[in-house]
Amino acid sequence: MLKYYLPVKFQCQLVFQLPLREKQHEGQPLLLSGPNILNILLDRGGVPSFCLNKYLRNSLIFYMQHVLIDGIKYDLPALEKDCWHRLVNGAVQGRNPMHNATVANLGEAGINMRTVVLRKVSPIEKRLTFYTDIRSGKWGEIEQDNSISWLLYDAAARIQIRASGLASLHQTDELADLAWSSSNVLNRKNYLSVLVPSAATLNPVSGLIQEMESEEITLEQTEEGRKNFGVITTQIKWMEWLWLNGSGHRRASFVYDEAGKFTANWLVP
Repeated sequence: MLKYYLPVKFQCQLVFQLPLREKQHEGQPLLLSGPNILNILLDRGGVPSFCLNKYLRNSLIFYMQHVLIDGIKYDLPALEKDCWHRLVNGAVQGRNPMHNATVANLGEAGINMRTVVLRKVSPIEKRLTFYTDIRSGKWGEIEQDNSISWLLYDAAARIQIRASGLASLHQTDELADLAWSSSNVLNRKNYLSVLVPSAATLNPVSGLIQEMESEEITLEQTEEGRKNFGVITTQIKWMEWLWLNGSGHRRASFVYDEAGKFTANWLVP
């Protein structure tokens, strides 16, 4: 006889009442999860296959294919949607933990990583966007190799999102014009440096002329920085979700095709 209990969160706890010849296993719980759970049960417990009736088998598969987070049950499609929802919030909420992201790309000396501001997220098109100075090293590096990766982390939720894809550079087109027109004075000041980013100096400097270091400059005065302003978008081809949890981490991946449709898999953390 096989008794099964649907547990708190994701694990399945199964307790076996075995024949006397297997008395040493009696009452020992097996905490199992993952796609091979049924095979593991058969191998370890010696449970005949007819004990795993259709109802039990379907129940186990149902609970294996879901993750319970804060009382909300997610399957892979719902989890993918939640990832993009978190990214959208990261872009529009300045205090959101995913507002600042790490991007990585290939440079002459190897992999370069930088912290950027997540400026825009397009869930339907599967795109992530940040702004940069076109005189910066990253702009030239991406011109040579447009492969790029993202890393975002919410410490409170203990959720990490990694993503990678191909970057596109925008400087003189409508997309860049719209991004510039929607930027405020403080953001535009970043592109007013008279010195090229990464230029060596004898003293710590902002690169701005003294008059421009004032917070009282006008929007019109910042127009000089438009020629240095660029937008980098990433067409996401792959995304991975990781949840750090004391009772067992959970991980999933999503691979996107040209139409934005995805295939998904649960992964071992």
